Amino acid sequence: MMRRKSIATNNIHGVGTNDADYQVVSASGTCPYYRKWEHMLERCYSGKNKAYEAITVCDDWLWFSNFKDWMEKQDWKGLTLDKDVIPANNASVYSPETCCFISAELNFFLPSLKGKGYENTASKRFQSRLSIRGVRKCFGTYKTMAEAIAVTNSHKVVALQDYIDEQTDPRVIEGLLKIREELENVK
Repeated sequence: MMRRKSIATNNIHGVGTNDADYQVVSASGTCPYYRKWEHMLERCYSGKNKAYEAITVCDDWLWFSNFKDWMEKQDWKGLTLDKDVIPANNASVYSPETCCFISAELNFFLPSLKGKGYENTASKRFQSRLSIRGVRKCFGTYKTMAEAIAVTNSHKVVALQDYIDEQTDPRVIEGLLKIREELENVK
């Protein structure tokens, strides 16, 4: 990608270069492209978030103008930058090949897909539960963890299909279909 000439170059989180030819932060607010770019760099390089210690940003996106050029071509308004939905060989890198924009609601739902079910220690039974669209739902208690997982997964598949039906980005649809297939194959 081409790098633009800029008015000023700043070192952002030790790795990023703000090569914008305009003020990205002013009294009227922060450029939305810059805000997404800077937050991505902060997650990966500030040391504040342990979950992102092994996550990096591709070399091209270390330059603000390259990230902005990509973002301008995306449907992004009101959405969250995500690097985990699109099937890729390396989901530990923020890049044009691995990133998309999804709703915050979907972004919060996706980690719940990794949950299994919960043991009720008082009765030694396993409870099937899941948060769907911000509401925690319980689907009963079962004698075995396997039963609870099976019930939870069936509800995950239904909820995930609702999210799939709402998507317009074919890359996101493909990624969510792959996640759904993985859930359907859990025994």
